[in-house]
Amino acid sequence: MDLPVNQGQSLEDTLGMFFSEAEAGYKVLVETATDAIVVFDSADRVIVWNRAAETMFGYSEAEAIGSNFTQLAVPDESAGVIKNNFVSHGISGSGSTVPKPVKITVRRKDGSTFPAELTLSRQMIGGTEISTCIIRDITDRNRAEEILRESDARFRSLAENAPSVLQRFDRQLRVVYLNPLAEKITGIPTEAFIGKTNLEVGMPEELCRLWEKAQNEVFETGQNRDVEFDITTPAGKRTFFLRFAPEREADGSVSSILGISTDITERKLAETQVRENYKTLSELIEGAPFGIYVIDPQFRIAMMNTGSQNNAFRNVRPLIGRNFSEVMHTLWPDEVAEEILGHFRHTLETGEPYYSPHFTNPRHDIGIIESYEWELHRMTLPDGQFGVICYYFDSTELRNAEEAVRKSGERLRLALDAARMTAWEYDPATLKVTFSENAESVLGLPSRFKNSDEGYMRIHPDDVERHRGLVDEAIATGGSYVSTYRHGRGEEVIWLEEHGRAMVDPAGRTRRLVGVVQNITGHKQAEEALRESKEQMQADLDAMTRLRKLGTLFAHEGNLEPILTEIVDAAIAISGSDFGNIQLIDPISGDLKIVAHRGFPDWWLDFWSGVTKGQGSCGTALMHGKRTIIEDVERDPIFVGTPALEIQMRAGVRAVQSTPLVSRSGKPLGIFSTHFKAPHRPDDRELRLLDLLARQAADIIERAHAERALMESEERFRSVLDNSQDVIYRLNLQTGCFEYVSPASKAIMGFSPDEFMVLDSESASAMIHPEDVDSTKAALENLEVHGQVEAEYRQRSKTGEYRWISNHLTLVRDASGQPLYRDGNIRDITKRREAEEELKRRHDELKHSLAEKEALLSEIHHRVKNNLAAFISLLSLEGATQETPAGLALKKDLQNRARSMALIHETLYRTQRFSEIEMDMYLTPLIDQVVNSYSPPQYIRTLIEVKGVVLDLNRATTAGLIINELVTNSLKHAFPKDALARQVDNGEPCTIVIRLVKEDGSYVLTVNDNGIGMPAGFDPLTAKTLGLKLVNFLAKHQMRAKVEVNSTKGTEFIFRFKD
Repeated sequence: MDLPVNQGQSLEDTLGMFFSEAEAGYKVLVETATDAIVVFDSADRVIVWNRAAETMFGYSEAEAIGSNFTQLAVPDESAGVIKNNFVSHGISGSGSTVPKPVKITVRRKDGSTFPAELTLSRQMIGGTEISTCIIRDITDRNRAEEILRESDARFRSLAENAPSVLQRFDRQLRVVYLNPLAEKITGIPTEAFIGKTNLEVGMPEELCRLWEKAQNEVFETGQNRDVEFDITTPAGKRTFFLRFAPEREADGSVSSILGISTDITERKLAETQVRENYKTLSELIEGAPFGIYVIDPQFRIAMMNTGSQNNAFRNVRPLIGRNFSEVMHTLWPDEVAEEILGHFRHTLETGEPYYSPHFTNPRHDIGIIESYEWELHRMTLPDGQFGVICYYFDSTELRNAEEAVRKSGERLRLALDAARMTAWEYDPATLKVTFSENAESVLGLPSRFKNSDEGYMRIHPDDVERHRGLVDEAIATGGSYVSTYRHGRGEEVIWLEEHGRAMVDPAGRTRRLVGVVQNITGHKQAEEALRESKEQMQADLDAMTRLRKLGTLFAHEGNLEPILTEIVDAAIAISGSDFGNIQLIDPISGDLKIVAHRGFPDWWLDFWSGVTKGQGSCGTALMHGKRTIIEDVERDPIFVGTPALEIQMRAGVRAVQSTPLVSRSGKPLGIFSTHFKAPHRPDDRELRLLDLLARQAADIIERAHAERALMESEERFRSVLDNSQDVIYRLNLQTGCFEYVSPASKAIMGFSPDEFMVLDSESASAMIHPEDVDSTKAALENLEVHGQVEAEYRQRSKTGEYRWISNHLTLVRDASGQPLYRDGNIRDITKRREAEEELKRRHDELKHSLAEKEALLSEIHHRVKNNLAAFISLLSLEGATQETPAGLALKKDLQNRARSMALIHETLYRTQRFSEIEMDMYLTPLIDQVVNSYSPPQYIRTLIEVKGVVLDLNRATTAGLIINELVTNSLKHAFPKDALARQVDNGEPCTIVIRLVKEDGSYVLTVNDNGIGMPAGFDPLTAKTLGLKLVNFLAKHQMRAKVEVNSTKGTEFIFRFKD
């Protein structure tokens, strides 16, 4: 940039002149400076451009020197700022400087701008005006300041709107910060706390002691301290969790404490509800008639009924809280265990239920094969987390029965394979017959006949024509046939069964015959055995069908009596018996009572209507807990020689078996028995099926008992709801209608339950007072988040008046977490609200009255103090010239006594505490007044040891008068001049000590000196001097104190009086 030269000087002359007058170190300073330093002349031409300026603006020194600085680096909008600062601060001539830096925007070579801070100065050098500009890039500083402002704003916003009370305490435990929430909780303005301790503000003393203990521990240890406490707030009693956290200085020392108080009342209530829900869930699980257990999100066993613990999981201890993976690997082989765990994890993660296919595997722990039917569902646990619940049924016996059926079928297939069957094909056109390769080994036939006649020749003569007729008919009709015939001659005859079918072309003409031929000689021999086997299989299948039918029948009927009869019929069918009955244990007597029977006359039922342990086969089975089999009642010792034998023979009973019915937990339920008209012993098959039936029957009976207990429990629960003084209701969130409303609705709201049931949720919401609608909506929003809330609002009754109600709401969700119901408990709190308003009104009146009384009392103390001051002034007036020394001493004593009383009232007026005196504040000025009134030598000193002692007004006045008299006596008599001189020479200071302390519930006042003591034989308790008489009178009648005097060294008065 080419600029004109000013005043005839060249740029080189000006630059040389400038540097010739600068000190040698100036160049070094300029080049090493971190700020940009730019020097320009009166024409704005740059004459110095240091390295920092090159870096900051992007111009090299060569580019900048001689250029106009303003045009080079200062945008138009900032040029005026520089000019205005020069003019406004009068920068002209040598030594002129802008008094403070100027913030402007400057421009780089690339055109970008940034904030900068400029310091400007101007000097006259060699007649030339030179300007020096120091420029600092403040981009980072501005950014940091902005971040700091935003951080401070965020902190204050968070603190002011925090849901917890935030406090900061200094080392004296005084509050230095408190957010507004504290005022809502305590009812005390926030500003009242600042600079004071919680105790000084008036917070409950026991809580203050608790807090202070924790705060002191934080200062001592530097660690957090947590406190949980209850406090009464305007909203009622609330529970809070308070954490004190240390705030540290740069050296690590604790400078202050941050306190965070959180209202945990709802959490405490929720924890209580969780425990109740957990108890209910545990009871339901324990009462289930099948195996059931719950796995928590950490894959631990959370719950398991006793039946499961004593059966499938009997070899694992402990169970509750145990790692489920570890348990599965204990019970099953690793690959089976991992498959089971995979299903559980999938259901827990996705919520998809799982229903097991046929599950039959060897147990890892006991080495036997067991079968189970089980299913998995995800559920919401009482604490709100997901878990997995497993229902299972031990189907081992059922699987064993099915396996027996399968093996029977397998035996049948093996028999067919062993029947030596072969295939064949016949061509009617060529008459050739071809057999499969095994024809010779199976039937002794060649693989091919030249023609059919060769084959016919091998058929028994009595069967050949019949067989030929069947073949010819199939060829003619295109049909099929089955022919049984004898093959061979003489003793080598075998029985064959031939199956043939015609294969026809599209025109319907038979092209060939195909079929199989089987040696059925063995089949003929085994046919009878096979028939018997089929009958046995059918019987087993019928028995299993009956067992399955019993379970489904109970599930649909829900009535135990017809099911028990079905069980009797099933037992009779399974065992092939002629009679049967079921007896259940009477819960009161413990005897067996017949509840179902088949085939017995009434007189037989009457005889066996109540059976004790050991009586008959059923009583014997009950006593020993295992099956009893009587093959012949006439010979068995259980019946021989008993009246029961005659009853059995008369009814036609010759044999009986009795099987115990036992719950899965091992509890005896009853006995079922089958009876036979002939001597009989059941075989293993019958006993196995009877065991299956017993297991099924016991499960059904136990389930019926559980359902009856549940029904009774529901009836009791319904009774509680119907008789509750609160309105209890359930709202279906899917339909928006009430499903249940308790009768208390009539008394509280005027609406009967039936009237409520026809209302939808919108109609019910319309009855809420308009001023409470927003708070109620907020409560419902919180319900979606927390699952439980309590709301207080006004609701219009049927008569039109508004009633205050408290509604405790609970949100019920389904397994997927979707809301299903809203349960509510409404309580009428109108009277409580009215009482609270009345209490608040009376509190305000009492507070106002107390303020008036305090003002009046303050005025009284002020006037008493002024009156005593006037009395002291009167005593100070100069008397007649003939006043004696004794009179002057008496006047001084009276003045001191009046001052001690006046000082009491002055202290009360100053502290605004009208019923008690802080003795350290009172005694220090009192002793100063007494000492100053006598102008003692400077070698006499007074010590006051009083700290933290507070006395009521009467005792404080009495104590002040006593101390005034005794200190006056010490000043007058304890230190005469000769004794004072000796003590000074010996280096022993003359001292008067006043001490007031509290020990073991009593106060001890001590006044002593180390002076010459009292004269020999002098008793201060009976002295006639006015001062000591006054001390004794006040101590005895006013203070009610015990007085001790010790004159061993100096003089010591001790006064002991109770609190």
